[in-house]
Amino acid sequence: MQGLVTVVIPCFNYARYLEQCVRSVVQQSHQRWECIIVDDGSTDDTPQVCARLAATDSRITFVRQTNRGLSAARNTGIRRARGDFVQLLDADDILEADKLKVQVEFLKTHPDTDIVLGEAAFFDANAPTHLRPRRRDGGIGTTRKVNGNGPAVLSALVSENICVVHAALLRRTVFDAVGLFDEALHAHEDWDFWLRCAVQGQRFSYVATGADRALVREHGTNMSWRRSLMFRTAISVRERVHLQLPDGLRMENARCVVELKSCLGVELLRAGEWRAGWKLYTEASRSAQRSPKTRLRLILLLPGAREAARLSRKMFSSNARRR
Repeated sequence: MQGLVTVVIPCFNYARYLEQCVRSVVQQSHQRWECIIVDDGSTDDTPQVCARLAATDSRITFVRQTNRGLSAARNTGIRRARGDFVQLLDADDILEADKLKVQVEFLKTHPDTDIVLGEAAFFDANAPTHLRPRRRDGGIGTTRKVNGNGPAVLSALVSENICVVHAALLRRTVFDAVGLFDEALHAHEDWDFWLRCAVQGQRFSYVATGADRALVREHGTNMSWRRSLMFRTAISVRERVHLQLPDGLRMENARCVVELKSCLGVELLRAGEWRAGWKLYTEASRSAQRSPKTRLRLILLLPGAREAARLSRKMFSSNARRR
């Protein structure tokens, strides 16, 4: 339907946040939207909350499926989308009031743009009014101001992910051209999707005018297994796109893969998985032999290495002053 935005909200056991999330959609200044909540096999009272929300507004619908993961839930919603544009929104996050209006108007007046990127901000679980520009763990924060397609976008994406997923608004046709989210990935599925978009020539644009940010709720979980998962999926994403990159970007991507493998190796060593961890770390070190800077970074990853280096610098400085 022309001008209609489909908002897809996957939800797994986030009933306590879902109403606030949907309220941020209802309060949008752009009112041509439909909202599809996908209950991914929740065991809390998500079904009851979904039913109550759907009863308050005919534009809100919900579907329940067995638990298949975030990407599968998003894909279910996308397949049901009737709108020209798709807004992805996780059940614990919210949108500022002009988010849809600003981005819909941009896409309407820039028909060559496929994906418009907006700004993001972050807040603690129960403090949505106290916003900050970056994640507490140093992960992806403010959106990269990317405009265009081809090598420029690929270069930014090879460096890092460029935005949180709900900072973007996409034309529905993007999914027809590129496909849906990879359900085999349990992290970095959005980064993988942006990379596939860039490889296939989709055009990105950045716009931010105020009151149009995506707001991300942080829960403070930073378990060791989670870090290992992030390293594994980042390696997978980089390896699968590698051969589709231009030569110069392949070199940068290969260097990043080496560093990620060493980080994963160290993480496994810290978790007591000595054989697997040491194998990954030594393989990465051998791959980095031609790059002294990379080898130094890998050495500093080892437990205690940074502290030893700091003490060495302190002793050297102290001896130099005595002379």
